[in-house]
Amino acid sequence: MKQYAVKGKGTLWAGIPMSLRHYGFLDVQDHAQMSGAWKYLESKHRNRKMGVILFRSGSRGGVTWTSGGHFVAFIDYKVKNGKHYFLIRDSGARQHNGWYCYETTMRGLIVKIYTADIAKSHHEPRTYGGKFPVGTLEKGAKGEQVKRLQKYLNWYFGKDVLNGKGHFGSTTEKYVKKFQSEQHLKPTGRFGKKSLEKARGVKK
Repeated sequence: MKQYAVKGKGTLWAGIPMSLRHYGFLDVQDHAQMSGAWKYLESKHRNRKMGVILFRSGSRGGVTWTSGGHFVAFIDYKVKNGKHYFLIRDSGARQHNGWYCYETTMRGLIVKIYTADIAKSHHEPRTYGGKFPVGTLEKGAKGEQVKRLQKYLNWYFGKDVLNGKGHFGSTTEKYVKKFQSEQHLKPTGRFGKKSLEKARGVKK
């Protein structure tokens, strides 16, 4: 869709819905108001909730999406405790990848959101887009690396089985063992090099 790329200015807005349709997305719609986006995304008959978010400059909740103007893709959506979350894929320099809460990091910064549906038969499995943990983790560990592991396990199991607070307790150990068993590894409960290699190769 080169006709929508303007040298020195980026991509024309009109190129976003056209590109979504070009790559096989269905029922592409644009929403200037979030109420319309919520209604669309929460429709039970949608096969897969995906789209593009167009941001204006600014920061919220410690997250800066752009200093001028930028758009990111989202490949999943959920509501938890009354708040809205998007699974972001950011090709820009800031690389904001993973789950982000609208109320915490996006409210007031969205110019427009484009939503689309894609048939299940068109869905291509994807690898995890968040940050993977570093080093070997086991019961009793705490901190940022454990948070990364817990976020990955939530993605892997398709639901929030862990609270993501960064404490490797009995529940985290349980799901590490379950992951290892499913990936044909010895269920030690310790997440190390072999577990990480398997995790990097998982597609959903």
